[in-house]
Formats: sequence, C-alpha cells, structure tokens
Amino acid sequence: DEAFYAQVSREILQNNDWIKLTWGGGAWSDKPPLALWGTAVSYSIFGVNEFSARLVSAVSGIAIVGVLYLFGSSLFSRRAGIAASCFFMGTYHVLWSSKSGMLDMPLTLWTLLAFFFYYSAEEDRKYSFWISISFSMAFLTKGVAALIIPASIGVCVLSTRRWRIVGNRYC
Repeated sequence: DEAFYAQVSREILQNNDWIKLTWGGGAWSDKPPLALWGTAVSYSIFGVNEFSARLVSAVSGIAIVGVLYLFGSSLFSRRAGIAASCFFMGTYHVLWSSKSGMLDMPLTLWTLLAFFFYYSAEEDRKYSFWISISFSMAFLTKGVAALIIPASIGVCVLSTRRWRIVGNRYC
C-alpha cells in the first residue's frame, strides 16, 4: 500500500489536481486524501523521494508520543505520561508504522487527539469543538475506520452518564 500512496501523491503534484486523485493515470478513490495531500506537500518541499513519502507517518508517530505524554500526565501523573510514551515508542508495530508511508500513524494521531479532547472537555467544554475537528481529520485520513471515535465516545457517555458533551454547542 505504501507504494500506492506514494504514487498517488506524486500524481497529485504531477497533475496539479488536489481533488481528483489518480493512480497510473486512472481514477483512484480507495482512501480519503488528507495523508496523501500531506505527502504531496512533503514532495513539493523535499522532492519526490523515500524520505518525503514517509514523512507524514514519521511526524505523526512523533506527535503521538507528545500527545500520549500530555494525556498520561493529565490523567494520572508525569511519570505515567513518560511511561505511556516510552511503551508506545518501544513496540515493533509502532516503529514499523512510523517509518513507512502508511495511514496507520496519522489515523492513530487523530483518534488519540479526539479522545484527549473528549477527556479535556470534562474540564472546559470548549475542547468539544476539537473533538469534531479530530474526527473530521481522522475521517479524511482513512474514511470509515474513523467511526471508532464517535462510537467509543458514545459508549463512554452512555456508561458514565455524563451527558454534558451531548448537545454541546461547541461540537
């Protein structure tokens, strides 16, 4: 899949068409365009190469480490935030996904951000707006797979009976 995403991103620049995605000259609609747009931007800055093709996943993996630290620190303690970040960085799948030009790391980043903002919305309802933005970015990254976000938040709301988030004007 990495080669498909890299080629589609290359054709975005080649055709200068950021809306109609193509692969091998034919229409391509397997995945939403957000990560592919990011790779195309990376190509335009650093050239069409392996580094550029994998940059979006690598930056997403690094960002996840930071968000995990913030999330763990706000949920438990600074030590828990560091532990969560270290455990995340130490798993084989994370290392492999972060260095390949796949959509897993960007999707994980947007999903984690949505849950972090859901947790933060308990303290300040204005964070609810960012839940919607994170879900939208996840949906633009991998489509239907992003539906895990509203489903999980819905289960949390139903099980904790914290209805404040439902009908929040910031969502």
